[in-house]
Amino acid sequence: AWLLPGVNEFAGPYFTLLYSIEYSYPAEAYLLGASYLQAIPNLLPRSIYPGYKPPDLSFAFADFIHREYMPERDAVMGWGYSPVAEAYNNFGLWGVPIPFFLIGLFWDWVAQLRYRSWLGIVIYALLMPQVLNFNRTTVAWSFQEGVYFIGAALLVLTTRTLFLGNKLSRLRKV
Repeated sequence: AWLLPGVNEFAGPYFTLLYSIEYSYPAEAYLLGASYLQAIPNLLPRSIYPGYKPPDLSFAFADFIHREYMPERDAVMGWGYSPVAEAYNNFGLWGVPIPFFLIGLFWDWVAQLRYRSWLGIVIYALLMPQVLNFNRTTVAWSFQEGVYFIGAALLVLTTRTLFLGNKLSRLRKV
């Protein structure tokens, strides 16, 4: 039984695919890439987002599961969201390979960065956890985490360089 996707680590992503095929988007209402574009405004926290921040696909699925199967719970629990289900919601069955091809090109580019400079190694190391995380979340959340990680690292590296640069210049004067 542990090999069945509904009872192991792949349960959330598996159920999101079944949910997407059964309930989510009929052929005339595909998102046409809207969930991928939502990654850009998703970078802003709710507190500074102008107006109401629209929920992503994973929230709609978690809300559905909560309403249908666990209404006695006080809060909606998180579920993994399949990138295959997100691609299906955006482009239908025949559009599923397209996002994966583009994502593969992106990861090939990221992998090549590590051979170019120390900054490429840092970016590569900070983005690698998103490869593992990608199975359980939408593109918007993976994008947000990647941008936050790289932004924080660049801030730390820049601050460190500026701080050490000032100390070194003071030592040279002495």
